[in-house]
Amino acid sequence: MQYSPKAYWLWLQQGLGAASRNVRKAVRAYGGLYHFFQAGAAQWEKDKILSREEILRLKFYSPAYGQALLEYGEKLGLFVTVPGDGVYPRQFHGLENPPCALFLEGDASLLSRPGMVLIGGSRKAGKADLLQAGRLGGSLPANGKVLLEGGMAGIEQAALEGALEAGGECISILACGLCYPYSEETLKLRHTGGKRLCISEYPPDTPAFPQHFAARNRLLLRLAEQLVVLGAEKGGGALKLAKSAEKQGVPVLYQNEISPEDGLQSVWKAREPSGFDLEKTVKKDSGRGPGAFSEGLSSPSQQTNPEEFPDFLQTSLSQGAKKLYAVLEKEPLSIGELAKAADLSVSKGLAAATELELLGLIRSFSGGRYGK
Repeated sequence: MQYSPKAYWLWLQQGLGAASRNVRKAVRAYGGLYHFFQAGAAQWEKDKILSREEILRLKFYSPAYGQALLEYGEKLGLFVTVPGDGVYPRQFHGLENPPCALFLEGDASLLSRPGMVLIGGSRKAGKADLLQAGRLGGSLPANGKVLLEGGMAGIEQAALEGALEAGGECISILACGLCYPYSEETLKLRHTGGKRLCISEYPPDTPAFPQHFAARNRLLLRLAEQLVVLGAEKGGGALKLAKSAEKQGVPVLYQNEISPEDGLQSVWKAREPSGFDLEKTVKKDSGRGPGAFSEGLSSPSQQTNPEEFPDFLQTSLSQGAKKLYAVLEKEPLSIGELAKAADLSVSKGLAAATELELLGLIRSFSGGRYGK
């Protein structure tokens, strides 16, 4: 039977689990997803790239399962996006543990919107905090912002209600499947009309297990341009999220920093992440290439000419990725050299290299060097 390329990604995600750091390792070692699948369990065991438990899960599941899951999602009106299909968020390319597949419901074009503001806080917030969250969510459209939230009750639900009432654009990333009733209130909001997009790594009927929340948070922070924390409890999930945000260089605004004089306008003032230097981070991490995370249905060596890219790559590749690819040579060069040749900054050059690696169009070498 001929399976959709998406079926292989769904198979891999189910086998290794969401947020697995071995996804890149497996795909990179064999030059692509399909080549990894063809290698088979005996070769995986011999190469010792995966654990015994992971291999058993990959043997238990199959691309046939992935195909059935894909068709089930489509019957429910969901769209599945995978790396390289033109919808998959570019922001996720640079993750150490990127999602293999995402289930989407709603307006996928929202993923390309700038100005995503993540609002988080306690599920047991008081009335005053909930009111403030609702006002903050309602102020987003007028300030050209998109609400980003995690589908939880309390602060996030209040912000979502406020944004929807104001006609705003909202993206929810869930720790459960898109059809699972995590709570009756949030389920109703999930299916509310308007400019909405719901995202999940998990099959439609999957419950929200404890480990899912950290996996969800990595996606929220990758999209967020700013985090606002309201009504947070000591030791609660919102403060843990804020700590992770600060480590990743996402500006965080805490409730006590919202100026009573300026009101909500103090939220929208330009904020710089503290203690975060992108150039230093690039240099520090340059020795660890993210690894090939390609679609894997053809050999990367067969895709050496931009004119021979599949149609979806012609339209989905960023301009930076196209520029970087144009200056690639067989002899590996540092990201600094390639970025200079492509007339890109180091940070944009690194992002472009990651994008190309995800699609198997570039190879990473030791010392942060890249080549064909």
